[in-house]
Amino acid sequence: MTQTSESPSPAHLPSHVLMQRLFRESVHPYLRRIALAVIAMMFMAAATAMSAWLMKPVVNDVFIAQNSDVLWLLGGAVLATFAIKGIANYVQATLMSHVGFKIIANHQTVLHFCTPIWRIWTSHSFTATRPAR
Repeated sequence: MTQTSESPSPAHLPSHVLMQRLFRESVHPYLRRIALAVIAMMFMAAATAMSAWLMKPVVNDVFIAQNSDVLWLLGGAVLATFAIKGIANYVQATLMSHVGFKIIANHQTVLHFCTPIWRIWTSHSFTATRPAR
């Protein structure tokens, strides 16, 4: 068998070809879940920015000016902001964990069926070596 310059061996493929294959096999089936996780991350980032932005009215209006009218409004806004942040964090962590575990499981399944462990065990002659006396 001679190798041509048109089809390099798998060990000598360019990096971008290998990355395209990994993306196609590992990431592409889960693009919807990954996109939902990214959207949840955006909500989390927006809620983090909102919580920082809400601190100015809390300090100025509630603590310094002692305006009790805005106390319930700002308290509800802070509560809603942190609830959104917590829910978004849960959603993105769950989705990304699911995608990661599914990718690992798929690779393990492919590895198991391509190289059964009994072939590895029988290829090495454990009986040929004798213990030292």
